[in-house]
Amino acid sequence: MDKEKIKEEVFKHSQNIDGKWKIECNAAYDVAFSCNVKISDVAKVINENNIKITKCQLGCF
Repeated sequence: MDKEKIKEEVFKHSQNIDGKWKIECNAAYDVAFSCNVKISDVAKVINENNIKITKCQLGCF
C-alpha cells in the first residue's frame, strides 16, 4: 500500500482538537486492517505527522 494512501486514511480517522491532530489507538488499528498493512506502517505515518495517539489499548500513551 502506498504511504500517501495510509496517510489519507489516518487523517480521515483523526481529529484536529485545538490545533493538534489526535487519533484513537483502535482507529489506528482499523486503518492498518482496512489498508492491509502492518500497524508499524501506520505508526510511522502517525509519528511523521506529529499525531498524538489517544485511548491507547495498552495504556502506553
